[in-house]
Amino acid sequence: MSRSQWIASLWPGFTRAWVFGKWEGVLLAGLFAAALNTALLTTFGPRETVHNTALIGSAWVLVLGFWSVGIWWRAQDLSRMRITNQNTTNRNDSLLLEAQQNYLKGHWIEAESIVVQMLAQDSADIEAWLLLASVQRRTLRSAEAQRTLTELQSHPAASKWQLEIESELAQLSDTSSLPKAA
Repeated sequence: MSRSQWIASLWPGFTRAWVFGKWEGVLLAGLFAAALNTALLTTFGPRETVHNTALIGSAWVLVLGFWSVGIWWRAQDLSRMRITNQNTTNRNDSLLLEAQQNYLKGHWIEAESIVVQMLAQDSADIEAWLLLASVQRRTLRSAEAQRTLTELQSHPAASKWQLEIESELAQLSDTSSLPKAA
């Protein structure tokens, strides 16, 4: 579990409210806050106002109850997020494979339309951006390919793809130096 997921699981209902936008997550987070405040006040507050040990014990049991509901919901939410991420990854992988096949066959328009569809789903897909730049270079749209690659170089996730980006830029400069057919 990553650090941010671990931190999010400390407050019951947070993930369900923030990530999924569910009202029951907001309700659980609010009830947990009220129970925690009550438990802290009854435990550490002035003794002359609160001296009922049953109230202190029940407040902490309520806090633990809300926390256990939050942990149970968190487990459900994690499995739902994993399934969603896995389905998206599988769909993007199959689209990338189809786009690459069209690219290798020389079907530039089909490859580009698939890549544009992929980028609409995930604008941070570096492989799709590289394939788009390659299609733009192959279809003699050097200015668009140059713009795509320049933007791609500044993307934080593109650091491991710098060799491929530079290779594509070199091929682009070789293509632009060729005389244009009349």
